[in-house]
Amino acid sequence: SKGAEWRFVVRDDGQGFSGHSPAGQTQHVGMKIMQERAARIGAAVQVHSEMGQGSSVVLTLPAHPVSGVSLGTMSPAAKTLAAMEFLDQAQEQP
Repeated sequence: SKGAEWRFVVRDDGQGFSGHSPAGQTQHVGMKIMQERAARIGAAVQVHSEMGQGSSVVLTLPAHPVSGVSLGTMSPAAKTLAAMEFLDQAQEQP
């Protein structure tokens, strides 16, 4: 079963963009970088956008650190979330 997770959503009402790259072009560099960084910390990122309808970016992180991921490879934001989770767990213990 799926464990607890953190979900962050950023939305805008801008012009949006097409998710399809023109023939012969690779994926947008920024989107690829977001996906790679999310994967490094055991997270997933989804981007939804429609022309004229704006965009949304959803980052889903496991609430508990992923085994095998050291803090040295985690982003500052992921380190902060891991520290917050640690503090929450410490406060719950008698």
